[in-house]
Amino acid sequence: MVRITKENELNTKILLLGMSPSGKTSFLEILYKMTKEEYLDIKPTSELIKISMASGGTLYFDKAVFQSTLDSNEFYEVITVPGQRRFAPLRKKVLKGTDGIIFFVNASKKFLRDNILSLKELVNLVIKKDYGEKRFLIKDIPLTVILNKRASDDRIIKKELIQFFSHESITKKDVIQFLTEEGLWYEPNHELFIWNPTIFETSILYENRSEIYHCFSECARRTRIYSAIGDGKAPHSKKSKGEKKSISSQNLTNSPNQISRTKKRDIRGSPELVAEEPLALLIIGSGGFTVFSYSFSDEWKSDNELFGSFISAFSDFSDEVFSKDLNGARFGDNTLLIQQFDSYSLCYLFREQISLAEQRLVNFKEHLQNNTSLLQKINRCFYTSQTLELKDSPSLKTLITKIFIKKEQLIKS
Repeated sequence: MVRITKENELNTKILLLGMSPSGKTSFLEILYKMTKEEYLDIKPTSELIKISMASGGTLYFDKAVFQSTLDSNEFYEVITVPGQRRFAPLRKKVLKGTDGIIFFVNASKKFLRDNILSLKELVNLVIKKDYGEKRFLIKDIPLTVILNKRASDDRIIKKELIQFFSHESITKKDVIQFLTEEGLWYEPNHELFIWNPTIFETSILYENRSEIYHCFSECARRTRIYSAIGDGKAPHSKKSKGEKKSISSQNLTNSPNQISRTKKRDIRGSPELVAEEPLALLIIGSGGFTVFSYSFSDEWKSDNELFGSFISAFSDFSDEVFSKDLNGARFGDNTLLIQQFDSYSLCYLFREQISLAEQRLVNFKEHLQNNTSLLQKINRCFYTSQTLELKDSPSLKTLITKIFIKKEQLIKS
């Protein structure tokens, strides 16, 4: 679990594991270089530590420590461990106190068995009771997977590169299959389904650094959610009638410190139909991931990750305490309305009256549910942990403009 020091610093330990060679050291080198040269959410606090063999492979470990640029008290210790079998005792030792794991798969088909053996060893190391409480991958330690299409490193000469690429490659489907065989891939009706490992398919090269950074960010995001919401474990998604229930929302009335249930209002007969002032519209996926965020006003400035975690945390509270979905929150003059569909929470933040605003959010939900292409785009972004940009979806922009800006009451298509 993420550790908090006496100085109130949050320390997260992330391990890069997998067979040798699979690109672990290259991944860390690229992450270190890009965060040192570019302004991102993290920056290195010291030099990259490498203990290597003459061949260039990792002898003991590689290590880098990164500090959040958003919160100076937040640190990430990222460590690689050599993948050869003789280093199994070292992997067992370094695994102690791990908060998140990125598992590397060499995409060459000739290394399929080595990849599987490496994963089996990891599963066995995690569940052993050598350090007290028994732990499990995904349930206790978030797992992210990177399928490295070029796990050869620059040390391999051109002739060997040609031989490497002549082999049939391992696919994402193959990875899911051996994750399933090890009990690390869940069906949609399972409470841990939303924590299935995100699989990144890429070649670990500097030109693909954005994908490498995205992979690290996803692992770091999950460790924070496990710690903040699940008390060190995967927060469970509630199920209803055999189907995965979306992360729901809450009614917080009067003040953010007072939690209470509110009844859904019958807006059809309401005499007050005063147009509200829209502030923000968000689509939050299961686990608190913000798939889409749009601000109507400069007044709305928020950390999307923090907002998503808030929705997820109070959703679980609502389910546990009231066994009900809560559908709104009040923060002074600001109101948050929430509508559920599939794996998503539609969040509409506004000022003033609730009546027409609720109608608008329901209208927006119905149009999303009936727009197959737009819904597929949202699903694709969610399951690949990508944020949907408004410029990439003209139909979504049109829908938002008509319903929330021009305030047209559209007829469901």
